[in-house]
Amino acid sequence: MGELQAFAALPLSDLAAPAIHLADEGFPFYQHMHDKIVAHLDSLNISDASAEIYLNEARTGPKFEVGETFTNPHLADTMRELAGKGWQWYYSHLADEIIDAANSAVEPHTGRHGLLQKSDFEHYKAVRRNAVRKQLRNDLEYVGMSFPSSGGTSLAMMLKMWNVFPSSADDLGSVLEGSNDKNWTFEEARRMVDVQNTVWADRQKYMGDADFVDVPEGLLDDEYIAERRKEWVACLDAEGCSPSPTRGSEIPVPFGTPPGVEVSTTFVDRGSDRMSTTHFSIADREGNFLSMTTTIEENFGTGVTVPGRGFLLNNELTDFSFRPYPSGTGPAHAYPNAPSGERKRRRTAVGEDANTIGGKRPMSSMSPSLIFSNNEPIAAFGSPGGTRIIGSVFNALVQYLSRGASLFQAVERERMVAKNDVVYYETSYDPDYILELSALGFETSRLPAARPMPYVEAVIRKGSCYGGVADSSRFEMAEAALVE
Repeated sequence: MGELQAFAALPLSDLAAPAIHLADEGFPFYQHMHDKIVAHLDSLNISDASAEIYLNEARTGPKFEVGETFTNPHLADTMRELAGKGWQWYYSHLADEIIDAANSAVEPHTGRHGLLQKSDFEHYKAVRRNAVRKQLRNDLEYVGMSFPSSGGTSLAMMLKMWNVFPSSADDLGSVLEGSNDKNWTFEEARRMVDVQNTVWADRQKYMGDADFVDVPEGLLDDEYIAERRKEWVACLDAEGCSPSPTRGSEIPVPFGTPPGVEVSTTFVDRGSDRMSTTHFSIADREGNFLSMTTTIEENFGTGVTVPGRGFLLNNELTDFSFRPYPSGTGPAHAYPNAPSGERKRRRTAVGEDANTIGGKRPMSSMSPSLIFSNNEPIAAFGSPGGTRIIGSVFNALVQYLSRGASLFQAVERERMVAKNDVVYYETSYDPDYILELSALGFETSRLPAARPMPYVEAVIRKGSCYGGVADSSRFEMAEAALVE
């Protein structure tokens, strides 16, 4: 809401109108939504308000059949009120209703109620932080989200570790035309695995909310990244890389020691794997680009809907490490992404936000990404999908920025994601490559068609032309609109 106040060219009432219309008039209930409701019946049955919106009268299945019109009039009314009264109303009056909904719900596994308090809303603030920026080569620059998301730093490291890019942005493909229509070679697939594993080792060791933990700046040091590549990453050409790269028996890859760091423990947080989130990429005729990822964490969040308001409450706190510190140790050995009840100055915030106090935020994998050429944005990429977001966006960025693929090919081609344990791949991946990886000792897992790799959405500007592509593995949509 603060961003709207600072940058929007239209009032909130105008911007909210399409969403209000959609909630009022509805949209065709589709198969993917049907399947998700069926898979989360237990969660949606926690809340009478959720059941009213999503479940049939017996609360045994979806309220709507595929093709029928799904509506949410309560949400439409809430957005009307928000558009008229502004964000202050949300954090004051509406906060009381949210607290009542959260604290009256009972978690089915523990039998406990929620713990939200008014002070949680009073101390919460969406703050501005400097973006992660990394020069890739000549006029190409990667720009991503900073902590508490690990996506920006991880992708900056991965792209720099990949280290094969054209000399100019002019060599990049258009939406439908590229210079390389071939799929991955095995050498590229192998390098893809090595790069992701190597960066993931550092992610799990060092990254968290940088207002609370000292994330090493040296992670983005060019010499450090080159050294990690030389030690662990398979070669594509003569540039520095490992002459005998990782074999499956060496997984997990050990974390590195970036400049300025003295490692006192070998403990590493293994994290968790949860899948949800929403992403969209937008560009306008003024040359502005938006890459936005938003989440309520798990599908349907907590399963709790605020009565009469039409929206679900998130369970984002599950992004914290489930175990705050290794077994047999104590808080002195807490993982960077361990939960904390204290509040601190937001030292990574910029402007007036830097003097505010707030609580620790869980680390995410959200990776909204922009590509700049000569200080102008030329592309926006992003994806939902839990901890596989980073690897999925990395696959698409390498296809477009390094391999000469068209934007369509970059988004549609098969992907492989590695997180320093199992190598996940899509059904369309070359089976011979999987056999070769298995022969090298890597554990592999094919993702079923019903639960595919996170889907990527991207938009580019090529000269005076704009184009967008949405991954067809899900309920995709790419659209251009003429604005008078």
